[in-house]
Amino acid sequence: IEQPLLKNFGPTMTLAPRRMAAHNAEIGYQDYRRQLMRTVAQAEVAYWELALAQEQFRLSEDSVATAQALLDESQAKAEAGRGTQLDVIEAEAGLAQRHSRRTRAQQNLIEAIGRLSAFIGVEPEMKGVRLVANESPQVVPFGRVTQTGPPKQLVWMG
Repeated sequence: IEQPLLKNFGPTMTLAPRRMAAHNAEIGYQDYRRQLMRTVAQAEVAYWELALAQEQFRLSEDSVATAQALLDESQAKAEAGRGTQLDVIEAEAGLAQRHSRRTRAQQNLIEAIGRLSAFIGVEPEMKGVRLVANESPQVVPFGRVTQTGPPKQLVWMG
């Protein structure tokens, strides 16, 4: 039987478990960072979804008010003999359609509040607590790029 005396001998072999542990710790840390970034990104998306839902609900409220004014005007014209009953029926149908859109927008708003509530740990129906997105997205005009070659620096706009 032959056994080499220096096989698996020296600092390379004795420090291998330490290096493996250090690499595994780095992998764990990077996994943690990845999950943290993913969670922050999902929370940001939930916030902007709330902002969108709020704006859609506000627009649907305005649309209902406009349709109601149009119905009132059509009824007044019909009573004065300057409009037809068909105009009134069309205005009523338009108002009903806008009520339906407002209900859908309200449901989307409730769902967006629920998603954002899950991230911040607040019950959506707590007394005295109302989640409202206070910012609107900043739209940056996207102009022509005249630079040739790779960009020198990337800047987060937003």
